[in-house]
Amino acid sequence: MRIRPGGVADVDSVLALMDEAVEWMAARGQAGQWGSEPISHRLSFVERLEGWQRAGGLRIAESDDGEAVGACRRRGPAVRA
Repeated sequence: MRIRPGGVADVDSVLALMDEAVEWMAARGQAGQWGSEPISHRLSFVERLEGWQRAGGLRIAESDDGEAVGACRRRGPAVRA
């Protein structure tokens, strides 16, 4: 597994991961955190995610076979070595 910067194409992957998590939690009666509506249907979250990607803050956890398996947002300025 590796962590890499997220690109434009990763936005849909992250939304799919979030939708899957919402469905899983709601099916177990745990809709309190994110509700039961798919994240991909929430324009405010989609716009926020796209903003993180444009600003360079989106990070993708990628499996050895290149599949996106998680994501996070990096805050603050990029650190360059």
